[in-house]
Amino acid sequence: MGTYIQHIGTNAFVFDLEYVGHTTTLTDCYIWDIGIVHLHTGKTLELTIRPEVDTLPKPFSPEFKELSADYLTERHALPFKQAWLQVLNFVGHRAILIAHNAFRADKPMLEIETKRHGIKMPLNWFFFDSLIYARKVLPKLPSYSLRDLHMHLFQTDIVNQHTALPDAIALTNILRCIGLHTVNGPAYTPYSTPLQAVKWLGPSCERKILEAGIRSVEQLIIVLVNAYTDTCVGIPVSAFVRDYIIHEFDIKEGNASSIAFSLASNWIPGV
Repeated sequence: MGTYIQHIGTNAFVFDLEYVGHTTTLTDCYIWDIGIVHLHTGKTLELTIRPEVDTLPKPFSPEFKELSADYLTERHALPFKQAWLQVLNFVGHRAILIAHNAFRADKPMLEIETKRHGIKMPLNWFFFDSLIYARKVLPKLPSYSLRDLHMHLFQTDIVNQHTALPDAIALTNILRCIGLHTVNGPAYTPYSTPLQAVKWLGPSCERKILEAGIRSVEQLIIVLVNAYTDTCVGIPVSAFVRDYIIHEFDIKEGNASSIAFSLASNWIPGV
């Protein structure tokens, strides 16, 4: 489920994942490196994972590291389950986990990898996406990639980029620079889909829906379907959803129409 955080406390961690795959589809990918920074103490953890594949995939592009059995051995790579125990010990069972593009990459990749190994993530972990926050705090930049943000703020490149701990440290420095005390925005637990996954549903609409007690796309769909079937008005689903969004969440008609079309087209079953 999601919430809207106003500040981060001593249980906040910045993390980065590196993964490889035969395609860029996350279900085809395997984590090979995890880097974590505890914001309050500065303590770090880096773990290299040995992907459980017969043939190590090629990197997605030349800027990424090409894995080999020798390289993984040199970095003392561990089986994922063994590494996961160290992650849990370092982070604990209640935390805010911050990553760049977390909602589209790191969070779902962790969900996929843990499910693959029969592991369940703690439900008191809340994931926060620094990409969304950076777009709000630093408007109108030409790019919000981790590398470009680092270059914009510090005029230097990230040393050893695309290995997990250096990227996590770089993101930590970025967050400290733009103001850790002002960090705020949506955060979501494992296994819940962020509301901004719905096309046209932006940050301001997301906040209104969260404040109305709707904590995920899954919960929003249940509420909308139940409301529609209870009403039985015989109007098209998209029109009903538009009107519901306008009246229940105080969202303007233009935004509501676009969101309703996206929900009816891509999320509501049977439509």
